Amino acid sequence: MAAVTPEVPPVEVEAIEAARALSSCAALLSRVAGRALAPWGMSWPQAMSLLLLRARDEPATATQLVDQLGLGRTAMTAVVDRLQRRGWVRRTPHDRDRRVTLVALTEEGRRIADDAALAVARALDGALDRSQLPILFDSLTAQLNRQADT
Repeated sequence: MAAVTPEVPPVEVEAIEAARALSSCAALLSRVAGRALAPWGMSWPQAMSLLLLRARDEPATATQLVDQLGLGRTAMTAVVDRLQRRGWVRRTPHDRDRRVTLVALTEEGRRIADDAALAVARALDGALDRSQLPILFDSLTAQLNRQADT
């Protein structure tokens, strides 16, 4: 006898399909970027950490990196550990809160981040419609953040 399954509402199917497509797109983006990052032997999360630090005027806390990258704390610690071992970032204590450690690029890390950003941009050139993506993803990210916080 065949299993009886309730009919799935179309809106649920569309939402799940959109989530699957975004997940697939993120995996493909990581793969394409990973090829561009191969000369440095760095992962996509490591590169994104360098690029986030590169875009900041001041060091970041691990919590800030976790929030921006969507990695778990343990995974973020491992990423920062690897970057520090390579001499690309340094950890320093926060001057007002002993519980907090700040992460900053070293000079070599800034050079690597600049080179990696250029390599990834070249690899993705033409594949992304940069005029539409920031608006779409900023809106989607804000909406998902609101739902995640409830």
